[in-house]
Amino acid sequence: EVVVQYVEEREKVEGVGLPKGGKSAFINVLEWISFSESGNSWVMERVRRVATLGSINYVGVVGGRLVLSTEKPASVVFDSMTPNEEVTEQEIETAVNGGLEAGEEEKPKFYWKQSREDVEVWCYGGEGVARSMVKV
Repeated sequence: EVVVQYVEEREKVEGVGLPKGGKSAFINVLEWISFSESGNSWVMERVRRVATLGSINYVGVVGGRLVLSTEKPASVVFDSMTPNEEVTEQEIETAVNGGLEAGEEEKPKFYWKQSREDVEVWCYGGEGVARSMVKV
């Protein structure tokens, strides 16, 4: 495992989800490169790129995982093994809200009604749940 740190102009850094904001035209970049032994030589196996707007205090690879201490949040913006996809602000908001669109209210998972002798419960299982799948 090799980690290379450099400072680059924002426009020149390739990747998805690059950090936004800040006044600087530059960004801190880490290239995390994994190698594997192949016979008598080493072969580059995987490249990951991490970017942050702030300074980097500590970098280490422990147990095959990258360990960072940074001044500002850092994010993986490129991975040669698993291509990243651009995520929109609305998709992030939907994920944070448990799958609900902005302004949409969560529907109750069940309703119930009780009298002196009976208790009635209505449960919604969603699409694909048949009555025969439910046991009471």
